[in-house]
Amino acid sequence: MRLDERSFKTKKVLKILVSCFILFSFFLSENVSLAKSRSAKKKTAERDNSFLDENPDEPYSDDIRGDSEESYSSEDFSSRETPPIGISGGIGVGDGYYNINLTLAYYFNRWIGIDFSGFYQNDTGKNYQSVVYGPETDLIFRFPNRTIVTPFTGAGPGYEFWKRTKDDEVFDEASSLTANALLGLHLGLTKNFGLQVVQKWTSYLNPTPRTWDDHSKHEPCNKSHVQVGFIISL
Repeated sequence: MRLDERSFKTKKVLKILVSCFILFSFFLSENVSLAKSRSAKKKTAERDNSFLDENPDEPYSDDIRGDSEESYSSEDFSSRETPPIGISGGIGVGDGYYNINLTLAYYFNRWIGIDFSGFYQNDTGKNYQSVVYGPETDLIFRFPNRTIVTPFTGAGPGYEFWKRTKDDEVFDEASSLTANALLGLHLGLTKNFGLQVVQKWTSYLNPTPRTWDDHSKHEPCNKSHVQVGFIISL
């Protein structure tokens, strides 16, 4: 079977799997949000009943419950609890090309966290194929504010593997340690689901992949790309 035929079938299956995964992720995030909302309402009701049992003659006002306008000051907003675990991912598909990335993040507080990610990229043409994949970990710094848009940045090490084939012959198969930096925006559509755009920069610390035209030369040691995907907070 030719490379372009395998690529077409692979992309078709990949699109179906990714679509199912995104739908399942959104369904999961909405159910998590609903469960937390029900839990919060139950706790509020229990607190209300407790106050009335202890103070039967005193009216229960919004100020006592803490729902007054003053309770939503900027100081209180900055201390609201943020889900500590985030799962994000994305996919890019083009003519003979697809890219998948998945990230698991843990946040120690609202500002600092660490993530572990992996990616797989396949670029196939009539007489060539390039496969690149690898893991990465980054220290993440977020900048929470009063809007639904949260900027973040980060940096960390990674490791990249690649295999390049031309005219059914492998001319480059190697790997390299990488240094990575990123800058992005998180758009929170709900408390547990959102979208994000990330600009990433990668520097190879070992010899880079060989060029397609001249196999004795190597690609530049620095590259950058943009990722667009979803994020689930748990």
